[in-house]
Amino acid sequence: MVMFWFGAGLFYANVSFFAEQVRRLVEQCPSTLRWLVIDARAVTEMDYSAGQALKELHQDLSRMGVVLALIVVRERHQGVLVRMGMMDLIGAERIFESRYECMEAYRSETSATPLDTAAIRPA
Repeated sequence: MVMFWFGAGLFYANVSFFAEQVRRLVEQCPSTLRWLVIDARAVTEMDYSAGQALKELHQDLSRMGVVLALIVVRERHQGVLVRMGMMDLIGAERIFESRYECMEAYRSETSATPLDTAAIRPA
């Protein structure tokens, strides 16, 4: 699993940079990648171009057998994701409120060992 934290608004002016960075992470991953998680908790805004970039990214990752998941706390972003059709595309079960929830789902799905909760700081 690779988690990518993006700490800015995701909109037409920087969506190409965002997509390029994500693709670079996927290409340079030293082992088999199962999940790519975008930690969007610091994203202040999302526009139509962000939705289109996420859709393209989801399609590319799906072709490679990689799951796209999101960590999104802000309720307004969840509404944006619904309007963009991302909830249906990615699936509500792939959108998490915390890193911990995401990692637990990943471990459960990939049959990895249980998470040591003492080793994780609350997000």
